[in-house]
Parts: sequence; C-alpha cells; structure tokens
Amino acid sequence: MRRLLLVLLLAASPAFAEEETAPALPPLETKAELIGHKGWVRTLAFHPDGALLASGGPDRTLRIWDVEKEEQAAIHTLPRGG
Repeated sequence: MRRLLLVLLLAASPAFAEEETAPALPPLETKAELIGHKGWVRTLAFHPDGALLASGGPDRTLRIWDVEKEEQAAIHTLPRGG
C-alpha cells in the first residue's frame, strides 16, 4: 500500500516575476501521510475551499480525503474500461 504525502507548499514572492533568478524556496513540510492507494497516485485535486482533496491512480479508486481530519472521507471504485 502506497503512502500519499500531503505537503505544504509555500508560494514564491509576488516580486518573483521581476527577478532574474528564482528565489530559494524553503524546505517542504510534511502535513500528513494519507494511506490507502495500492499503487502510485497519478492525480490530485483540492476542492476550492481547501477542505477536501481528491486522489486517483491505477488502482481504479477515487479517494476523497478530509484535509483537516487527515483521513479518508469517501472512496469510489471506478469500473474497468472496455
């Protein structure tokens, strides 16, 4: 079973577009390990309010994660294509 690491990404400075080189980014901080997929995670998408995260992969499952509770909120198994 693979682990999905949810990391907090810090945005670059708004002045970045005016700089010649990219500023050094701080190290990533691990927020949570979301365990459930049986293979690599290929797709991630946050709900606009940031409360939910959807993940999908070749195990044919779509998983919805509650970001605050750091747990799976729902799972849907996708049918095989034919």
